Amino acid sequence: MIGSGLRLARFNISMIGYEKESFSGLPTPAQALTIVGFVLWMSVDPLFQPASMQTVLAVLSIFLALLMVSKVNYDALPKPTIDSFRRQPVQMSLYIIAMFCVLLFHAKAFFLAMLLYILVGIIRSITLFVRRQWQL
Repeated sequence: MIGSGLRLARFNISMIGYEKESFSGLPTPAQALTIVGFVLWMSVDPLFQPASMQTVLAVLSIFLALLMVSKVNYDALPKPTIDSFRRQPVQMSLYIIAMFCVLLFHAKAFFLAMLLYILVGIIRSITLFVRRQWQL
């Protein structure tokens, strides 16, 4: 909850008359959907004992809260228009494939799709950081 509040405050300060295509820090809905996806998956197909489930969920929550206040960039989900398919065909196709997998595999695919969204942001931010360091 504290991570959500800090992230929202930073977001509001940086959003003056400007539509963003990306977010600095994990968006609050993505954090919430990741936790929901994890809980739904574990309620259907538990991988952990009930006693250790609380610990895993706590670690996941802390990790996601740290990502929310980080400088990692995450894409804003584009509106599914013909123009967005023309500008970003690969990205839009991957979103459709992810939605299809969620419909097919339910909670497991939902959680994994959210993890993929998180990992893509982390990998892209690391790549951009390394490129900037090499240019200096």
